[in-house]
Amino acid sequence: MSGAEVDDWYALLTARPGDTRWPRDIRARLAVLDEPGILFGVVSRMIGENARSPWYIEPICDRLPAASLRQLAGEAARARGDGDNKAAEAVIAYVSVQQPGALTAYLRALWDISRNQRSGGASRPWRAADDAEVTRLFEVAGDASGPDAGFAVRCLLETRRPEVLARLPTDDAHLAMVGFGRDSNGELRRLHASAVWHLAFPQAILEKWASRYPLRRRQPSWPVHTGSGRQYLTSGFLDRACPKCGHRLHRLLRLDPVPAGIGITSRGQVEFAWCPRCQDFIDAGYARHAPDGAPEPFTLGGSSDLDRQPESFEDWFIPETPVGLVRLGERWEQQDWGQANDRENLHRVGGEPTWIQGADYPVCPGCTRTMSAAGQIAVADLWNFEGICYLLWCDPCAISAIVYQQT
Repeated sequence: MSGAEVDDWYALLTARPGDTRWPRDIRARLAVLDEPGILFGVVSRMIGENARSPWYIEPICDRLPAASLRQLAGEAARARGDGDNKAAEAVIAYVSVQQPGALTAYLRALWDISRNQRSGGASRPWRAADDAEVTRLFEVAGDASGPDAGFAVRCLLETRRPEVLARLPTDDAHLAMVGFGRDSNGELRRLHASAVWHLAFPQAILEKWASRYPLRRRQPSWPVHTGSGRQYLTSGFLDRACPKCGHRLHRLLRLDPVPAGIGITSRGQVEFAWCPRCQDFIDAGYARHAPDGAPEPFTLGGSSDLDRQPESFEDWFIPETPVGLVRLGERWEQQDWGQANDRENLHRVGGEPTWIQGADYPVCPGCTRTMSAAGQIAVADLWNFEGICYLLWCDPCAISAIVYQQT
């Protein structure tokens, strides 16, 4: 790696300041750039020179190792402390999701900057707050009339530590934002499995998507399914009709067998399905599952729109497809929908959902207990559609819910 190469890339990527519409050829070139020294050098220079066009920082950070991200986090925190720095903000936002521990040592330096921000992501750097910082935040939050009390509570929520959340006088909506709820007895409950698997797709499917979204190429959250090991299914039709419009249901995900640790124990296999003609983004759709895991839909939100999704393979991005489940490690356990920006793999089993519009954990119609998240499918990849379908589950009742959200 030479300084000239960093200079060339820096000039290329900052040639259109303020323009988020990257030329396709630049995205394609960046997608195959895997030289860590160049990648690190470009972002470091952007921070140092306070570049105003940091649109490419997230895909560059995707390809950097943990040690490089830690170093950039320090540079960004120090630069942001000196005043407004868009490149530093972009690095901090990325690291706060992908590697929050890299910011733990800088939280006090970020406090005066972040507490005055109203954006939802301002408190994210506190995801890995240590015990000393948690103690300080409780002191600030304890003065309910103080100007920083509200932000301190938001930072404490972001820790997602049950022993911290249990001490907060917050309502169910705020707890749901960080993946927790309270049962009828007041006990705190995590509303998702801590383990996360990403769906691995065949190479041909990944190539097809990469031709549309070049920055997915070599993006580390997209493992390749080679056909070995256990296979699951996504996309395609089920031989079951929607009770509203009579058309066949679409498969979201078939888990056969259900992997351990995702909160589904009452069924050995489960088929999650929905009707994109009928279900909207306001009401959840529910299904009871037979002993063999097959869904029997008994309520679907919204009203039938017969022109919404034709049963035509020509209109699909992919047909019925075998997939695998892969653990990608701690770095990809937390993801953010906005930050993913069509690059990251948001097809997940287990883990906290990457909500588009806000946390939405419906109540089970069988027992009225808040349902838990079992996974999600980014339906924009399966069909000519948009948004994400979130898979919710009530284990005692063997009832699933599909919550659909879009922009």
